[in-house]
Amino acid sequence: MRRLQSEELREFSGALIAEMLAFKQPVALATYAQRWLKLFPEAEDAPDVAGELLRAYPSADSINTAVYYLTAVSNYDNLYTIFRACLDITFNEKLHGTIERLIERQPEADVWGRVLFKPDMSANAHIEKLVLRWLRLNKKNPGLDVSLVALFTSSPSVLDAILEWIDTAGRSKHIDFALDHLYRSASRIDKTLMSKIAAAARRALKGIHCNESIASIYATIVRASGEQNDIQAAKAWYQTHRGAERAWPILAAILQVNERNQREADEFAVMEAKALLRNLPLGSIPALVGALVKAHPDAESVATAKITYKQTKLMWILEVLVDVAFDAEVKRFALGALEGLNGADYAHRLLSSLLRVDPQNADVVEFANMWIEKNPLHKSVSEIKLLLAA
Repeated sequence: MRRLQSEELREFSGALIAEMLAFKQPVALATYAQRWLKLFPEAEDAPDVAGELLRAYPSADSINTAVYYLTAVSNYDNLYTIFRACLDITFNEKLHGTIERLIERQPEADVWGRVLFKPDMSANAHIEKLVLRWLRLNKKNPGLDVSLVALFTSSPSVLDAILEWIDTAGRSKHIDFALDHLYRSASRIDKTLMSKIAAAARRALKGIHCNESIASIYATIVRASGEQNDIQAAKAWYQTHRGAERAWPILAAILQVNERNQREADEFAVMEAKALLRNLPLGSIPALVGALVKAHPDAESVATAKITYKQTKLMWILEVLVDVAFDAEVKRFALGALEGLNGADYAHRLLSSLLRVDPQNADVVEFANMWIEKNPLHKSVSEIKLLLAA
């Protein structure tokens, strides 16, 4: 801010102004942004400044400025920041109407797959309307990338529309990501879609020649269906392609499905996962390590998970260790992690696990009370309070 106050505004100041606006700098910065846009309306950074100004300080002026660039700039990639800001702020009919017209004009533009969602996965009927229109306009476009929209949507209607697109034209290079993200979102918002996702993934295997994509699709099939015939088909493919790069998601999926369905850990998946991890650098493939220790927490799996946590500090690995292999070393890891988190809102999962396995631990109780005090409106407060009272 001092730099802007002490120097005359230059064209190259735009990037700095946009960056500062992104971090919610003082309201006075809006004045500099508006002055800069008047001085350099055609500058390369102008759309980014307009977008960050709209996001930080939505007003009639910043909305009108955004609409100006939306209608004046023909390269949609240069409008990414404005698109993102329009969809992040409270609904504005003028902005959304302009975006809808731009979607109609260039429905195949790559940028739509990168902006038509809420990063916090919150439901938004206005964005849902835009997404559904975008998908309908691209129903025969095999080059569409729906993977981010599939991952972040909170709308079953959008998931259904993506499945329809996959059936009609979904042979893009992103199909494996789209199917994986469909599964993840359906797990969160509509499990009734699982059979459709598994069926779409089976069909998608035809014509796919990239081993990495095939392994990912088999993993989605296994997770979505959980059926033995799908598991056997995935195993058969893995046995002849175990040397392929990133074939391991199949093993993780089999381990996860058996653990989820409270079945005994699949011996084939356990042995193959252990063999693979022994031959890789310590701390490799955390997702496979987590699936293995959760499904089969023997001494080797637990030791591998502990090493992986020490090297990666991945909180979810620690949460799994607390749940399935709680001992003095894991307790030390967990208390150290809680101290580092300092009441962060996402500490609730680790607190929940610790309160279940070590409810009388004074340090855990203290951390839990501090977390409640810092996050009184968090949706998990009632759960933590119940665990404290147990």
